Amino acid sequence: MKQAYSIWQTVHKPQKHLKIIYTFLALAIVSLTTDAAYAQLITNTFQTTAVCSPTYSQPGNSFTSTSPNVTATPFTRNNVSCSNTANVFSSTGLNLTSSPDDTKYIEFSIKANSGYALNLTSLSFFRQGSNTAPNSLLVSYSTDNFVTRVNSTTSSTPSSGTALSWTFTSPITTIDGGTVTFRFYPYGSTAINGSASASTGTFRVDDVTLFGSVAPTADIAPTVTSTTPANSATYIAATSNISLTFSEPVTAPSSAFTITGSTSGPHTFALTGGPTSYTLNPDTDFTDSETVTVTALAAQIADQDGTTDNMASDFSFSFTIAPPVVTVKIHDIQGTGLAFNPTYNTTLAIEGIVTRKFLGSAKLNGFYVQEEDADADANPLTSEAIFVFDPAGLFTGNEGDKVKVTGTVLEFVSTSGANTSSLTELASLLSVVNQGPGTLPTPTVVNLPINNVSDLEAYEGMLVTMGAATGNLAVTEYFQLGQYGQIVVSATGATNVVGTDARLDQYTQYNAPSVSGYPAYLAELAKRKIILDDGSSVSYPDPVPFGRGGQPLSATNTLRGGDEIASITTVLDERFEGYRLQLNTGVNFLPTNVRPTSPPAVGGTLKVASANVLNYFNGNGTGQEGSAGGFPTSRGATNLNEFTRQRTKVLQNLFTSGADVIGLMEVENDGYGSASAIQDLVNGLNTLAGTTSYTFVNPGVSIASDVITVGMIYKPGVVSPVGSATSLVSSTFTAVGRQPLAQTFQEIATGGIVTVVVNHFKSKGSGNAGAGDADINDGQGAFNGTRTRQAQELAAWLATKPTKTNDPDYLILGDLNSYAMEDPITSLASNGYGNLLPTTTYSYVFDGQVGALDHALGTGSLATQVTGAEKWHINADEPSILDYNTENKSVAQQANLYSADPFRSSDHDPVLIGLNLAPSPDLTAIMFASPSVQYGTSSFNVVVDVFELSPVPTSGPVSVYVTKDPLVSLSFNPTSDLINGKTVQNSDWTFNNTDPNFYILTTNVVIAGKGKKSFGLTGMLAPGSTKGSLSLSTTVVGGNGGEVKINNNSDADVIDYFDK
Repeated sequence: MKQAYSIWQTVHKPQKHLKIIYTFLALAIVSLTTDAAYAQLITNTFQTTAVCSPTYSQPGNSFTSTSPNVTATPFTRNNVSCSNTANVFSSTGLNLTSSPDDTKYIEFSIKANSGYALNLTSLSFFRQGSNTAPNSLLVSYSTDNFVTRVNSTTSSTPSSGTALSWTFTSPITTIDGGTVTFRFYPYGSTAINGSASASTGTFRVDDVTLFGSVAPTADIAPTVTSTTPANSATYIAATSNISLTFSEPVTAPSSAFTITGSTSGPHTFALTGGPTSYTLNPDTDFTDSETVTVTALAAQIADQDGTTDNMASDFSFSFTIAPPVVTVKIHDIQGTGLAFNPTYNTTLAIEGIVTRKFLGSAKLNGFYVQEEDADADANPLTSEAIFVFDPAGLFTGNEGDKVKVTGTVLEFVSTSGANTSSLTELASLLSVVNQGPGTLPTPTVVNLPINNVSDLEAYEGMLVTMGAATGNLAVTEYFQLGQYGQIVVSATGATNVVGTDARLDQYTQYNAPSVSGYPAYLAELAKRKIILDDGSSVSYPDPVPFGRGGQPLSATNTLRGGDEIASITTVLDERFEGYRLQLNTGVNFLPTNVRPTSPPAVGGTLKVASANVLNYFNGNGTGQEGSAGGFPTSRGATNLNEFTRQRTKVLQNLFTSGADVIGLMEVENDGYGSASAIQDLVNGLNTLAGTTSYTFVNPGVSIASDVITVGMIYKPGVVSPVGSATSLVSSTFTAVGRQPLAQTFQEIATGGIVTVVVNHFKSKGSGNAGAGDADINDGQGAFNGTRTRQAQELAAWLATKPTKTNDPDYLILGDLNSYAMEDPITSLASNGYGNLLPTTTYSYVFDGQVGALDHALGTGSLATQVTGAEKWHINADEPSILDYNTENKSVAQQANLYSADPFRSSDHDPVLIGLNLAPSPDLTAIMFASPSVQYGTSSFNVVVDVFELSPVPTSGPVSVYVTKDPLVSLSFNPTSDLINGKTVQNSDWTFNNTDPNFYILTTNVVIAGKGKKSFGLTGMLAPGSTKGSLSLSTTVVGGNGGEVKINNNSDADVIDYFDK
């Protein structure tokens, strides 16, 4: 095999995306080859059926061993889920971040039996990922249950699968009965196919083989496994003790060790401990800056296992004593720049008060120290505090203690996306001396907005009381609350619009797009906000912090956008996205933005809604778990349990809205059959209603090539479809993959007509773009050109009256992925479709900024009939961790972060519109042909009653067609008022007999609402020598008299006739 190589790098800073302090040993992973020198010790080929048990284990998951002296523990999962795949160990719900997460892995272990020790040389395995799985893999091993660890180099995970081998730089040896544990960490924000990785992606392991040997411990000579200080360590305290740990119990007298300083010479010492670990306490301290060499003499060190074995050779290691240390004021270290004063790029000491502590790897691995008030300088540009990085836990005291800390000054640089932050800290600590309780320094008052973001550097690490110059701080971002335990609060500033709160607004919600205005606006927003962090490096904290009232978040104790706090006192920190307040307690947020207990009252006799249902995928509709039920889906729920939770929330959203017509976005594009997602929604709504109150619009054809589509649900007892639904097919909409859906409805109670058009325009994300689609940084994001063309084509299509209605009342609904002042919305406005909601409404939160992506746009005639229009804030204001998903939640969190209510049923708020539709004329014709049975040639007559069904009178002429038949000849008498006993108003009608197929009668007389106007024709039916039946029909010309509903305009009669 290729020779492995090693690179040591100490990463001393806990990160949000990396949940352990790693010492990386980069080892080559090369293609799997055969090497007879490495004996196969254990192997697992996973001969198993595709079954996940409730505990997420799998049958067939066991190792076979070539030695009776080892025991192998099968693969297990930690915070990842089982995926049903035969003959491999398949997992899903993986880490989707760009760094390994120490809480999400699969593992196995091997243990030597008592009296034996392991000697492992290499590991080989086959690994494969689905297209949407994370594309990176880290493998680690540990001999002490991951107190320490050794890591492989990161490798990529191909979709086709490949075999890998990890040859260890040095064989892994254990003590008697020792255990080695291996962990596999699939991770990555990028998927194997290059897209964003998805929680539904799967990582598979197979053919896992461990090579090496197991031997009786009596046959192995003892070795030194670790030392303190470590070999080549620097800046060691002159007062330090020395310890050595052996691979097994040994006998070692004092004469077995020597200590020599390069300046101070040989040292005598007191020897304690044994038989595995020994401590050497020098009788005199070492000299500053000297190198100390320690030697263990092999001839005097022997094991105790019955067969005496001495060490194979002497063992020596060296370390360097720290140079003399001076005590420096923290403000001198910090200086006035964004980084520390380079004069102090060395080891030094500070004294001050511990203001906040975040100890341990689950926190920040450190604490903050600030000068006492009396020792602060008069320069407001220099910070008086510094973060002390203490992974060894040298500080064990309390906040308020005065300490003297010795270490090295450096800048900790961290990144998150495009953001880079730098925090001055004291690290590589030599000592922490606790001098007892002191007095906390006075917090510095800092109010938002600030003049410049860089002004915060003067307070880095300091105890501050942060508030707002005007009013309170408001919660404006909470997307990362569940994952990283952080939120963003903001203050009122110059960019606020009248009628809004202290939250941040999307630029193009109120401003025309501008390549100069947008960056300037973002710069102003940055001055108004600060991150609140939980002082933790743990992903997906449990419990989740920052619920209301200082308590943890839960489904019943939420935190909503717009909730407020007057001020917060804690330390100001800088890392990842930027400046932040680090907290080790909750915050007493005020419930300023109260959860709406019911939908907003919009009035009217007809309520129309728009709802994005966030990838509502019901599997294959059979209600079964796993692949038998079509889970995991390409989007949406991963399993049946998640879908049930999602379904409950979405149904509560739709049902509680009380809407009579609902436009839907992000419904699974799986047709309109009994197992379809839209039918499932209708079934659920009817179950809640207790009756068959809901149905859906079926356009009869697919209107999407995307995996999601739009849809429409309505109450047939409230409205009736007029004509058929239709959709726009154009190159732009086809490229996006989601076409609009239009349906005209008539309100049954009033006869009013409205045409509802549901849309889901192209998103703002990146990808293959057309003309005008590049993000030019004007506030509109990517694909503005596509969305604008969609708006233009939609308006042009509606101008053709695609549903065949003459009614001018059109309502455009949906997620248009455009804020109120962006080109698609202004384009539709210029074509007569105005915004029915005020600009100050919002439906979505992105990057901590609120705005309206979901719209209700109407024609001018419809706008006069709107009684109310509101967004129902049940989703956008709620943290996403409260949704239906179970990934990355403990069993307890799956219960306490979920409620069967409409809150966080989606990431978009529903839109509700109340309408009082003005009735339109609605004409129908009823024909009476007499007699209905005719014997021989005789007189025959036809009477037609034209009814105005609505309470609205006709406007304009009304023409009625009556079909002609060769056996029938009819004439019209304009003075007739009674025909065959039926009253007619022939004087109000004109008669036209020039058409070869129809008699045409027209009246210009108004037909009153709920009234009728009749005419009659008389003549002869002459069957001659024939017999049979004929049909005569009558039709009111569509659109006459001002009517718009034309599907009830005709009637017919059948006449049977005989020759005599």
